[in-house]
Amino acid sequence: MKTLKIFIFLLCLFAVETAVIAQENNFPITPYVDEEDATLSQSSKSILKSKLSQMVMQNGLSAGVKNERFIITAKVIILDKRMTSSAPALYSLNIDLVICIGDGFEGMKFAQTNLNLKGIGASEERAIIDALKDINLKDGSLVKFVESAKSKIVNYYSNNCDQIISQAALLENQKKYEAAISILSEVPTTSKECFSKTMPILTNVYKKYIDRDCKIKLNEAENAWGSSTSVEAASSAAAILSTIDPETDCYKSAKILMSRIESTIFKKMSDIEKKEWELKFQKVKTENEASKELLNFAKQIAMAQTVNQNKGGYNIADWFR
Repeated sequence: MKTLKIFIFLLCLFAVETAVIAQENNFPITPYVDEEDATLSQSSKSILKSKLSQMVMQNGLSAGVKNERFIITAKVIILDKRMTSSAPALYSLNIDLVICIGDGFEGMKFAQTNLNLKGIGASEERAIIDALKDINLKDGSLVKFVESAKSKIVNYYSNNCDQIISQAALLENQKKYEAAISILSEVPTTSKECFSKTMPILTNVYKKYIDRDCKIKLNEAENAWGSSTSVEAASSAAAILSTIDPETDCYKSAKILMSRIESTIFKKMSDIEKKEWELKFQKVKTENEASKELLNFAKQIAMAQTVNQNKGGYNIADWFR
């Protein structure tokens, strides 16, 4: 039961929030456009980001959410700019679009391709937009580019699996369970050997995480209830208890405390309040219901950790030099 739950949890981590692509080799690559790039307007950046997203999705990958490790990014380089002889005169641009896929955290570029684009518009901005809209997503060079990156990402995990496990073990020993979960959950299913090695480790780390979380929440609930025997205090304590995972070692203690609260507080409740209570806090008494909360809760652990890890931005300054 526990292994199955973690397996489902992993699949959720690899899924796209906006779309689900059911290929075996699916893992998220985040479309990233530098917001500080002064050469592009917001409209141009939006179009470019959309095109990058379509590139990975049309080639069997998922366009991940913000702060994923692997990114697809691009830079617009204007090679030639001219004014047409027409009336009114228009801007005519010859553009080199450099597209890269790599590990944005470590700064490792896995693949690069260049597209030559041409655009015409009433302004330089409109000419850039015209060029970006003309990107052929079925271009053979783009397909080879994405396939090359996919292969290198899988090889990266195959070649660095022992190092990943060691890093996770170090974080686990330091009780930094969230960081360990984040590292282990990044291993794609296509890296079969590494994935099979990390699965049992992730299961163990996740169990330690929820056990620690349970103890913290149980203590908070006891403090909330111990300070008063009012309906308000009971609601506060029960709200905390309802978030405890039923797979944890202290879940039985949580249910005992919930029963103790109910036996005291029900005497002070009206029939309407009792019905509201049952509807609101049934989760803490029903393991199946509480289990439904696990996937969303677990997913947030790795996502929050990844966001914290990438607060300084991506390390891609050398990719376009």
